[in-house]
Amino acid sequence: MSQGEVSDTDNEVVLSNFEKSKAIDALVIGSGADLFREFENKFSNFCPFEAIGMVHQEIRHAHFLSFVLDPNRPHPFKDHLLKGFLQEILAQAQDGQINIQPLAIHCSDFSGALVYRERSNIDFMIEIPSNAFGSEAKSLVVTVELKVGASESKHQLTKYYDQITADYPDKEWERAFVFLTLDATMPTEENSKSWIPVSIVDVINRLDLELKAQKYSGEAVELFRSYSAMIRRHLVNDEEMARLAKNIWGKHREALEALYEYRPDLQAEIVDWIRDNPDELSQAVKKATGFNLVPDTSSTRLLRFAVSDWAALNGFQDGDTKWVKSGSLMVLELTDRGDGRLRFSFVLGPGDADVRQKIYDKVLEKVDAGEIKIGRRTSELKNWKHFSAADVQTDKEYSKAEESEVTAEELGRKIMKKMAAFLELHLPVYDNLLRETFK
Repeated sequence: MSQGEVSDTDNEVVLSNFEKSKAIDALVIGSGADLFREFENKFSNFCPFEAIGMVHQEIRHAHFLSFVLDPNRPHPFKDHLLKGFLQEILAQAQDGQINIQPLAIHCSDFSGALVYRERSNIDFMIEIPSNAFGSEAKSLVVTVELKVGASESKHQLTKYYDQITADYPDKEWERAFVFLTLDATMPTEENSKSWIPVSIVDVINRLDLELKAQKYSGEAVELFRSYSAMIRRHLVNDEEMARLAKNIWGKHREALEALYEYRPDLQAEIVDWIRDNPDELSQAVKKATGFNLVPDTSSTRLLRFAVSDWAALNGFQDGDTKWVKSGSLMVLELTDRGDGRLRFSFVLGPGDADVRQKIYDKVLEKVDAGEIKIGRRTSELKNWKHFSAADVQTDKEYSKAEESEVTAEELGRKIMKKMAAFLELHLPVYDNLLRETFK
């Protein structure tokens, strides 16, 4: 789909709010309650990692793992978890990928190990000095690239390998490169000989065994167990969970879709913040374009705005008031497209077919003149037609914001600036074509 294109969708409400409420009641306290409770019980224990939104955030997994593996951090594990981690690496390595024996790890003292986070953009690195292994042994450096959900970035592993081999010469260092993923995903072919694929789940299982063997107890152990449980609950396939979820979805799809629509998350907070601060958006647009933007009929994840300057155009507000309260034939929409994406676009709504066609013809004239871009052309206008559009937040920007713990207000202001910048380029063109249509 091109940058200027937004697919036309049916804007009719499938279920009324009353029907959605009844569906949710059936799921929670009615016919679906037993299934729902059984599923809910699997998630009933409080988990601090879930509470801070850590499940799918690689940066936080790297923080936690590098912390518990570091023997010099304030926890009771000493170097035992680090040894367990290294033993798992050895178990997964192929010939030539690491030249250290399991017994050497078991018998060595790694209290002098150094663990680094985000050194040269690498998720974490472990340096173990040569004296940990014996007088004639080499030092060891372990480079770990962690992926939770995301795939290997192009040339990323190659770049890290080249950098580490240059910084840690073979004469003095043993080197191990670990590609840590949920299911021990193989790196690309060019990196398969140097990088060892290791599963996060296998690492957690190994560390659990170390905790049991050392008979640790206390708050730090309980915290690690919460982390371990979170990994298994959210990031590992569970046949029983899959069975329950399938049954619930089969019987209560409408309720689950309604719950999903109204789910609280950062994206919803962003949309709500923009909705709750129309004056700030209006001022930004007024400063950039000279035009006045006012809120119009919206929904949970879609905000609409009317250009009040167009209200004086004779016939412009003869559109369908069931769509937008203002009756405007064209409005601006900010649409949550899922996965953190927000699209801002000009939309032609329902109304008199002849007038709509005249507007569309004028839009195409501007497109042919190179003044604006839209998506695909259509021979027949449907009830809604999206014209010029821009992504004011991408999925990558959203993911980065989640990891950085940026607030909805900060993101909302950033998005408003992008909306104003987009309108600065496009609003004068649309104003011109509408005035030509309604003169």
